[in-house]
Amino acid sequence: MVRDRKRTILTEIDDLYISIYTIGYTSEGESCVLVLHSNIPDKRILYSIVIDCYEEEEYNYTLQILEDLKKISPKFRLDMLIWTHPHDDHTLGIDKILERYCNNNTKIITSQILNTPDIYSPSCNNIKNQIGKINYRRKIRWNISQSEAMGNILDEISFENAGDLISQMKIKCIAPCTDIICKEINDEEINKLSIGILVEIKNKKGEINLLFTGDLENQTIREIINERINEDIPSVYHYIKLPHHGGHSGENLVKLLDPKMRSKFGVSTVFKKTIRSGVMSNPNEDVLKNYKNYIDELACTADVFNGSYGIGIIKITYDLKNQHFDIFQTGAAKRNIV
Repeated sequence: MVRDRKRTILTEIDDLYISIYTIGYTSEGESCVLVLHSNIPDKRILYSIVIDCYEEEEYNYTLQILEDLKKISPKFRLDMLIWTHPHDDHTLGIDKILERYCNNNTKIITSQILNTPDIYSPSCNNIKNQIGKINYRRKIRWNISQSEAMGNILDEISFENAGDLISQMKIKCIAPCTDIICKEINDEEINKLSIGILVEIKNKKGEINLLFTGDLENQTIREIINERINEDIPSVYHYIKLPHHGGHSGENLVKLLDPKMRSKFGVSTVFKKTIRSGVMSNPNEDVLKNYKNYIDELACTADVFNGSYGIGIIKITYDLKNQHFDIFQTGAAKRNIV
């Protein structure tokens, strides 16, 4: 279990922003970074999360973003690092994040793999073993948790001096499901272990919901939908990282969404793989068109429909004080993809 689950931030906050970076690479790979920060009376990082990592040749944009945050706060360390599942496209570079931006106060969340045999790729096994050995013979134990099931609250933070901007932030695990992780998983079923994360930010004006889906597949999504009411899982979101690169294997997520209220932003990373008959890629145009019935704006880290691949970053910043969104795209990223 994750220790010290509840805590209070006493910092006086006059303005407040949520910045979310969604990073995609040329052929595969994704990472998300969430930063809760303020600028007045000075620049402060109040909370930070990294979800997965990837690097391509010399490029690791997750590290670059963290380096920029360190310039704001020289003692910057992550509050939470989430490794959704042991596939290379969500893994490469996590070792550097562990070494440079984590300490014993960082909550490290993994899928249920630390005590399993080394059945994954060499890169994933190395990260698994590195995390598993962190607490070995240490007087101060690191905050490591294998996320066991839907409904597990990973962190809960209260804000005492933030006025109407924010009162509470809760980070909840919505996947995997108990009946899935209790079964023996082979190397073709690793996506079933993928962690899904819901971030809920509450203030007097309502609630902001952010959904990070890793590589959730339809079987898991059906379980989430079945338990939505019991586990208090919302159906409207300000941000959704679309599951499984916007492909058919995660398309059931639309059944969780409310078409009448409509979610705000959906972002998909791009997957491209050379196969015998040509090139297989996601996101799928039909899947995105269906999402468009539920989500106001869709963006991708590359323009897959025009065959324009490359590294792309979508940054969404929400100004809680003025209730305003700004969207920035760099590299191959494209807004309004449908």
